[in-house]
Amino acid sequence: MSSDHYCRKRPVTKLENSARIVKTHRSIYINNRSSFKSQLAKVQKAVDSGYSEIYLHATGGSITRAAQIALQIKEDYYDAYDIWPFTSTVAVSDDMIALSDDVESFKRDRVNPALHLKLQLKTL
Repeated sequence: MSSDHYCRKRPVTKLENSARIVKTHRSIYINNRSSFKSQLAKVQKAVDSGYSEIYLHATGGSITRAAQIALQIKEDYYDAYDIWPFTSTVAVSDDMIALSDDVESFKRDRVNPALHLKLQLKTL
């Protein structure tokens, strides 16, 4: 990348399909735009609804937030949930916008890490 271009990052559109990654109505996508408190409340609401499994999905910089939420749930519910982590990568594209007429704009492809956490209620 040179100083002749401005990098506009596109949002992640979908997580890569994998046999280990389950996307259901119990899936919660974690990001850095919403507050930690509101996302934790959303996960607590799912736990209080009686689901035995809840899936948290996060990419890039929100991976640590997803891990913190999972650990907070485990602590708040007295170790009633096991945490099963899975990792993957997500293909993302950036638009490289030309800052002058001398160079052309182009698209840059890259991969971003993703974390998928399965919170599973322990059975006795």
